[in-house]
Amino acid sequence: YPLPTYFRNALIISCGAVVLGLLVAIPAAYALARIRFRFKSAVTLLLLMTQMLSPAMLILGIYEEFRQFGLLDNLLAVIAVNVAFTVAFAVLILIDVFESISIDIEEAAAVDGASRLRTLVSIVVPLSGPGIATAGLFLFAQAWNEFTLALTVLNDPKLTPLSIGLYQFFGQFDKQWTYLFATAAMGAVPVILAFVYMERWLVKGLTAGSVK
Repeated sequence: YPLPTYFRNALIISCGAVVLGLLVAIPAAYALARIRFRFKSAVTLLLLMTQMLSPAMLILGIYEEFRQFGLLDNLLAVIAVNVAFTVAFAVLILIDVFESISIDIEEAAAVDGASRLRTLVSIVVPLSGPGIATAGLFLFAQAWNEFTLALTVLNDPKLTPLSIGLYQFFGQFDKQWTYLFATAAMGAVPVILAFVYMERWLVKGLTAGSVK
């Protein structure tokens, strides 16, 4: 069993989901937290409603789109769809984080001539480290454990992630329980290490915005 290949593909998908998800979630959450516009509440509610959907409900449509656009066996496409299903939760986390930062700091930066983008990159993001870490960890865990989408659109054995690799231990007449449990235990290590390493940031990020 090519376990290094399984782990490599799982890391590519998970890390890619973190990078792409944060690139989308940070500006989106900042806009919802700071910019006042009509239907702002409706947009936030719509983001919340997207969490009611799962890839399993839309898998036939997703597969057909992948087939028509030639995206089958494409890790980048899998990363993009993973982000589409999880980025809303990251945005909701970061909205509270950004709202907990005093707007006076941003106004002072604007007086000094900083643009919105410069303020976001140089001031807001560094001050929001715990919240961003929490959102990134959520994106990583979701992409690492994703099964349905990868099973449907990835058929190349060289692109098989760990979640699908575990399924290879189930045969028609036999199940390799020893290999299955050993690999599952190894597969849990990266997520556990990430949680342990980022524990203090995770607690701060989850409580950000709860007290103002």
